[in-house]
Amino acid sequence: MFVIEIIIFLFFGLYISIYDYFTHLIRNSVLIKLTSTILVLVIIRLFTDPIFFGTISERIKVFLVVAVFYSWLTILSKFKLGAGDLKYALVISLFLVVSLPLAKIVLANQIAIIVAWSSAGLIAIGEWIFRRSQNAIPMAPALFLGSISALMTSFY
Repeated sequence: MFVIEIIIFLFFGLYISIYDYFTHLIRNSVLIKLTSTILVLVIIRLFTDPIFFGTISERIKVFLVVAVFYSWLTILSKFKLGAGDLKYALVISLFLVVSLPLAKIVLANQIAIIVAWSSAGLIAIGEWIFRRSQNAIPMAPALFLGSISALMTSFY
């Protein structure tokens, strides 16, 4: 089941990242499809994994902390962090929270945040050097790289 979740997440993440890189937009329809898929997988896990059911409250708490963090970043940036970027970051956190073992979700979310924002800084520097865009940087590739890093370290 976990392999299917990762394949679906990778497919959507690559599409969102490429589309955002060229258009600076993250389409709601794609985020809704990804979120719906994750929620269906959660429902399946609720009925097939008794351990997962017992850890729901802890998983919700971690997700809420990440949601507050990204909401706080959005407010501090005076809403320069796009709404699509915020929604995609929350979908990534939802995926990490429901897919990984309970012992790994806090560290995975921390790694995802650190790698994503470090990558976004590098993208911003690259955009500035090549004078492409001074107003907006594509955040989805950075967020996707952060989530991939979190997934890779959770197997370590």
